[in-house]
Amino acid sequence: MLGPGTDGCVGAAAGARLYSPGGLHGAGAISRLYKTSTACRQRHGLGDISRESLPQSMSPREPADPRLGRAIRELREAARVTQEDVAYRAGISTGSLSRIECSVANPSWTTITRVAAALDASLRELADAVERLPAC
Repeated sequence: MLGPGTDGCVGAAAGARLYSPGGLHGAGAISRLYKTSTACRQRHGLGDISRESLPQSMSPREPADPRLGRAIRELREAARVTQEDVAYRAGISTGSLSRIECSVANPSWTTITRVAAALDASLRELADAVERLPAC
């Protein structure tokens, strides 16, 4: 059965129903799910999940280190490959790689490891390339 559990919390199956064919849709359904899950988290002492509660190191607005983007660009140019080639091999869009190289985007660790592999460089080689560049 889909719906509240014995403690009044909505389980994952009930939440999934909001997005399944024939389920509830729209902002109202999402709002109800958010309110229900927030109440459940509070009831079970699981804490706040708001953006303000994130530690600063996890902030989605953390600025990118410009040395990382420059190092990736230098390694790519030294290997004489295009952004398109590296992006394809890394499984990201060309625009994403461009934003990383221009230090507009702050890539995830997974993306960094994929880009390094696409450049046939080890993480150590990428880190050394970053360290060689002067801080801005």
